[in-house]
Amino acid sequence: MIDRVAVLGAVAAVIVAVACASQGNPKPSVPRVEPAARTAAGAPERVLFTGSDDGYLDACGCDDGLLGGLPRRHTLLRRLGSEGDGALVLSNGRLVAGSSPLDQMKFDAILLAMATMGYDGIALTERELALGRARIAEMAEFLGDDCPFLATNLVDAARPGARAGKVAQPLPCARALVRNVAGREIVVLAAVAASRGDLYRTADPDVRVADPERALREEIARHEKAWKVVVLGQMSLEEAEALARATGRIDLLIVQGPDYDDHPQEGALRAGTTTIVTTGRKGKFVGSFRFGGAGEPDRFEPEPVEDTILKSSDVQDVVIRTYRDPLLENSPRPIEAYFERTPTKSGAEYVGADEGSCAGCHPKAWETWATSRHSRAWKTLVDQDLPPAPDDRKGRLKNAIWDPDCVKCHVTGFGEVSGYAGIEKEALRPEAPLVNVTCEACHGPAGDHAERASRGDPSWPGAHAPHVPGEADFAADPAKAQRDFAAAEALCMRCHDPDNSPVFELRPYWKGLVRGEQREAVAHGRE
Repeated sequence: MIDRVAVLGAVAAVIVAVACASQGNPKPSVPRVEPAARTAAGAPERVLFTGSDDGYLDACGCDDGLLGGLPRRHTLLRRLGSEGDGALVLSNGRLVAGSSPLDQMKFDAILLAMATMGYDGIALTERELALGRARIAEMAEFLGDDCPFLATNLVDAARPGARAGKVAQPLPCARALVRNVAGREIVVLAAVAASRGDLYRTADPDVRVADPERALREEIARHEKAWKVVVLGQMSLEEAEALARATGRIDLLIVQGPDYDDHPQEGALRAGTTTIVTTGRKGKFVGSFRFGGAGEPDRFEPEPVEDTILKSSDVQDVVIRTYRDPLLENSPRPIEAYFERTPTKSGAEYVGADEGSCAGCHPKAWETWATSRHSRAWKTLVDQDLPPAPDDRKGRLKNAIWDPDCVKCHVTGFGEVSGYAGIEKEALRPEAPLVNVTCEACHGPAGDHAERASRGDPSWPGAHAPHVPGEADFAADPAKAQRDFAAAEALCMRCHDPDNSPVFELRPYWKGLVRGEQREAVAHGRE
């Protein structure tokens, strides 16, 4: 049997020592990163672009085949020629997913990484506006003319006195980005569909979305001799097609694509003379677009940011200094805001799982769990601070045990009342820890289950974990079996999602078949 108490005690001692050693350190300031040098020569051979990062800084390394991550993106961009004189590098914005202190840290990390990677322009969207004008202005000043925020049809209605007598901070963005190279002018614009006006007004009450067609026409008219016009669009594909046909002078229109799809749409769409392409989400792909010429068509290739790509040490260092180090060094630590935020759905409390609790009545299930990877979930985070092996392409995620994005899937009850609330608290209750993915992670908080079971009442507070139906279940009642299967799959995919398990399929995983390799099947359950 695994001695989890000893492991937890040793880990806790190390963690508390590290935390104590860091107390008193000043909050790290945003480091200065010199933007990558740009050279002006012939017209771009490629337009390289990303969008909708959603705060996704790096692939976690929990599985093979994971996509994305800023350090690997830099390596790929270099491979695609971003540092030469023949590429224009753009972002369609939506850099973060929220406006919490953690999102603020991610915003800094992403922008400093983009400066290091040599981005030329970033669309200003409602996601950035939600962080506040002061924060955007600070980063816009840092980026300067090398990489401005772009917003062609956003109208700033702020005026002196609009905020309790204070002078409002002007919206820090440019209407257009112009690159003059070898006598040929390329204009980059950023347009927001009118249908998204409420989103922008919610993010910043002083922002209005003007008619995109009119705003684009006016700005294009100012650059009527431009060789190419590129538009970064915040809109659906249908809105993009309508805008392209109405405007008539857009050469390349870049949009996000469906909210649920991390992958760019295969191939480009055509609307009149406009090519429409999508970015996908979370930076898992870099769009590579070449303008056609001499009878050749335009070419669009989404390039995957694969985990076989070596990480750029320059960008890795930026992420460590602006995100991974502050996870531990900031006070209060960002993860603490997530502890015990929401009540459990059943109202029951988490009690933890160990030999003295679950194993006493469910020995076979416990023995199966104790040999599973779920029982070692916490150790995989602790190991992230170990030195990487020389041939390790996955790299390490420093301070992973302080990162909410990591911890939530490696402990039990994260974010819920009475659930996991930090290693210091867990060190005080080694008899039933909530580290690792334990019984309650799937079955829900046990509450007084054990006490009631001793009285002959085996019921569980709330609901049991969804049943994974077998062939007999499907034969007996196909509709019910399908509902049960969908519920079980949804439960697993809280963590086994595309960001962490890109090839996850419940049916083969349940039978122990992972990537074509037969492992031990999930055998625990009713004994």
